[in-house]
Amino acid sequence: RHSGKAVWRLATLGVAIGWTLGALAGYFIAGLVWPVAVLFGGILIVTGPTVVIPLLRQANIQTRPNSILKWEGIVNDPIGALAAVLAFEVVVVMNAGITVPEAVFDLVIGIGFATALGLAAGWLIARAFFKAWVPEYMKVPVLFGMVLVVYAATDTLLHESGLLAVTVMGIVLANSHLPSFTELRRFKEHITIILVSGVFI
Repeated sequence: RHSGKAVWRLATLGVAIGWTLGALAGYFIAGLVWPVAVLFGGILIVTGPTVVIPLLRQANIQTRPNSILKWEGIVNDPIGALAAVLAFEVVVVMNAGITVPEAVFDLVIGIGFATALGLAAGWLIARAFFKAWVPEYMKVPVLFGMVLVVYAATDTLLHESGLLAVTVMGIVLANSHLPSFTELRRFKEHITIILVSGVFI
């Protein structure tokens, strides 16, 4: 609520500037060909909440900058993944028999489906928790299972769109004021540490 405007600017203007500068650096400094440089620029957009959030937890930063940096990392993660997918689709179109309208249509359908499913799943989980359709001890497993289902369902339609869907779902749940939010957040932090540690190992 307090850092929405700043995060919005970082997720729109910041992404565009970062993608452009990353692509230019890839082409002029690293000597990459343009398609690879543009793909590289898309990947560089991602700041990564798995890196930023632990750093913010250790650093003594004021509340507003902390919130801006945290949410920028969370929101930019799926945007960067989709930017890389978009750049890759352009490369595929340039080197295969797929037309530009077909590639754009596939991308729009994938992003639209991921956003809609994320919104629907977040709303459904919040409603189920508020209406006590899910017992208290089952909330964490149900939420975890739903995250996996939403991710897998959208990722089969468009690669990397699962990340967008579960991010949208998370944003909906975070703003639903769930009564058991603290417990869910604690579980999320534990599972994040385990998964991120596994990835780095």
